[in-house]
Amino acid sequence: MRKISYGIYAEDEANKIFVTNAIQQLVLHLGYKEKLTFEREEEFTAMAVAKSSDFIVETFVARCITGIRRFDLDICFVCLDCEDRDYEKITQKMFRAITHHGLSQNQVVISVAVQSIEYWLWYLKTKNENVLLTETPKIETNTTRAEMKTAIYGSKRATNKVSNPIVENLSQNIDFEWLTRHSESFNDFYKQIETLLQTISN
Repeated sequence: MRKISYGIYAEDEANKIFVTNAIQQLVLHLGYKEKLTFEREEEFTAMAVAKSSDFIVETFVARCITGIRRFDLDICFVCLDCEDRDYEKITQKMFRAITHHGLSQNQVVISVAVQSIEYWLWYLKTKNENVLLTETPKIETNTTRAEMKTAIYGSKRATNKVSNPIVENLSQNIDFEWLTRHSESFNDFYKQIETLLQTISN
């Protein structure tokens, strides 16, 4: 059994909670439970606080290098919301930065939710409320982030005390087939993890 030490650099607690729960489930879902165990490095994750998603884009390489060298991380997860920016441009910029600074995609995983992680949570909430549902409309282009936060948390400005338990609940028992089918940005994250686990388990 190989132990993988990881940290998360994210713009808010919702991203940290979701990714922490998703990683553990994906190790099982993709068949690596007997080979790999993931342990979150709490000091780095608590220290790596971001002011905004823009701030993450500009500083994530330095944060990842700090995590890998100072905290002995095997992997740094970088999590942010794309908001109204061009998803392809922002992800391409970040992946180019990884390569430019000599980091590999076995060391850095980038999770960029379109438009925000609440959209991922909405898909899960909708499926949880109707397990027989086979399809739901795409929501990224016709629903605002404020509307989505209200749909998930009951308020567009919910505090962590309110939102964190909701994120924790919705990110348990994730239906990966459902979410990858409905969210291209989650599917990109899923594929990164799939490739990563295959590579580091060999």
